Amino acid sequence: MDEAVTLLSANIGITENADLVIDPTGGGVTMDGTGNYYTLVLKSKSMIEDGGSGTAGIYRVYEDGAIIDEYAQGSQ
Repeated sequence: MDEAVTLLSANIGITENADLVIDPTGGGVTMDGTGNYYTLVLKSKSMIEDGGSGTAGIYRVYEDGAIIDEYAQGSQ
């Protein structure tokens, strides 16, 4: 899980001072036809402070390093 968080952080450019944080809500490893992956939720601290859910994105991070944006995939 830690490697998945690190990989996603680097891929989308999250810094320590950023408004965005990664919430590993998905828990354990899930498997689909592509392989094993972790589901990670990108959240905005300011959206949460304003009373929203804060969800800014949901990503699948596969063991091979592939990252799938579930919002973009769902719109296809």
